[in-house]
Amino acid sequence: MTFYNPSLGLGVPPRLSRQLTSRPTLGPGMPPPSTRLARVASMYLQLSVALNSRREQFHARILLLTKQGLNGFEISRFSSESGKIAAMYILLLSKTSQIKQKNTHMEVFATTDRFILREIVPADAPGLFALDSDPEVHRYLGNQPVQSMQDVEKIIAYIRQQYQDNGIGRWAVIDKASGEFVGWTGLKFETVVRPKHPYYDLGYRFRKAYWGKGIATETALASLAYGFHKLQLDQICAAAHVDNHGSNRVLTKVGMQRSGQFEFDGDLHNWYVLDRQDYLAANAAQQ
Repeated sequence: MTFYNPSLGLGVPPRLSRQLTSRPTLGPGMPPPSTRLARVASMYLQLSVALNSRREQFHARILLLTKQGLNGFEISRFSSESGKIAAMYILLLSKTSQIKQKNTHMEVFATTDRFILREIVPADAPGLFALDSDPEVHRYLGNQPVQSMQDVEKIIAYIRQQYQDNGIGRWAVIDKASGEFVGWTGLKFETVVRPKHPYYDLGYRFRKAYWGKGIATETALASLAYGFHKLQLDQICAAAHVDNHGSNRVLTKVGMQRSGQFEFDGDLHNWYVLDRQDYLAANAAQQ
C-alpha cells in the first residue's frame, strides 16, 4: 500500500516504505558503506520531497517520537498517516546518522568504562534533537527546547567552531555497548554566563532515558582529568540552577567546591570552582 492522504496531498511509495522499515543484512553480501550511505541519501531525498510543503503538520508528532527514542520504531503500529510518515522520517534520520558515524573519522578525547567521549559531528543531529527538544531536559536551562533540526545544526556548528577557536568544546557521549548517542559532556570556554569572568566550564546533558545511571559523574570525572592533565588548566568552574538538585550533587561528588551564587537569566545558580592544585592533591590522596 502507499501511505497517502488525499486531504494532505502526501504519499510515500511502497518501495520506499519497505526500504525504510527493512534491516540491512549483515555478511558478505552486504553493500559497502559508501553504497549504503548513497542509498540512504536517496531515500532521504524522496521522503523530503513527500514532506516538503507539509512537514510543519508532522512537527509535533516528530517531537513526540524523538523523545521515545530514535531506534526500534514499529511503523505498522501507527494508525494515522501522519504517524507513519513521522515515524519513517525519524527512523531514516537515525539510519543516516548511524551510517555516517561509521564512515566518518571522529576524534576520541577520552573513554570510560561504559562510554566513548568523542567530538560532536553533524551526524549527531538526530540524537541532539532528541535530547534538546525535550522540555524536561531544559527544565533548569531556561525552558527553551529546540524546535527544529535547523536549530540543532546551528548548535553543532557552534560547538565545532569552539574546537577550532578554543581547543576544547563539549563531547558526544556514546554508549560502548549499543553505540547510542546518550548526550554530551565535557569542557567549554564560557564567555556568556559570566561575561566579566570567562572560565572553563564543566557541563553535561543527557537524554531522559539515561538519567539516574551515574553517567554524569562518570563522564565529568573524565572531563576533569582531561582538563587538568591534558590541557594543564589552572582552574575549572561550573554552574547549576539552585533547584537542580541532581546536577548539584554530581558537581559536589566529583570534587567541585561551591563558591557562592549568582543570577543568570533571572534564575539563581550555584557557582563551583576546582583549582588544579586541589584536584591533584585530592587524586594523590586517593591513590
